[in-house]
Amino acid sequence: MRKIFGNCLPHPQTLASWYKCVGGNAGFHDEVFSALRMKAEASGQGKLLCSFMMDEVAIRKQLDFDPAGDKFIGHVDMGTAVEDRAALPLANEALVFMVVSLTESWKVPVGYFLIAGLQGDERANLVRLCLDKLYAVGVHVVSITFDGCSANMNMAKVLGASFDMKSLNSTFCHPSNPNLDVAVFLDACHMLKLTRNTLAEKSVLIDADGNKIKWEYF
Repeated sequence: MRKIFGNCLPHPQTLASWYKCVGGNAGFHDEVFSALRMKAEASGQGKLLCSFMMDEVAIRKQLDFDPAGDKFIGHVDMGTAVEDRAALPLANEALVFMVVSLTESWKVPVGYFLIAGLQGDERANLVRLCLDKLYAVGVHVVSITFDGCSANMNMAKVLGASFDMKSLNSTFCHPSNPNLDVAVFLDACHMLKLTRNTLAEKSVLIDADGNKIKWEYF
């Protein structure tokens, strides 16, 4: 492009600085939802069928100063304005929400939250809010995938699903559309890792019939 237009184009560093203006703070990102709305309107059906995925990313506890925002970052941040953020603990995880298209080859993160542990009911509230925001821009989420930590299991229970074998319920009603069921999935790779770690720690497991489960059988 520069060979064709010569010096009519800005310097690459200038272009990069323009892109840095996109908001990247914790919380939901309005730029992503605006892009999803335009993509849904451009589709033939006026909606997008997507899967919703969530996971925690471990981060180092560290307090840094952001000169662009003239503030310190590193505390727990849910994307809302807090007057005394210094009173909050330092975050050690980033909870990331992402949607993946079921009909096309794309995926996009829609927001993240800096946390230091989050209970199941709090996670459920964030998921409901995200599903409502996605539905408002034409994104219909039909499934949610997450790992098998206890907080996520409690979250599924609060949403209306259940992994109890005696009352198994793998779906819950979409908060914006009672006629739309959302399926819940436990991440297979993470569940295999939990099984491996349990066998490594306990060595031998006993099933309901008293039979032994050992790693050597695998």
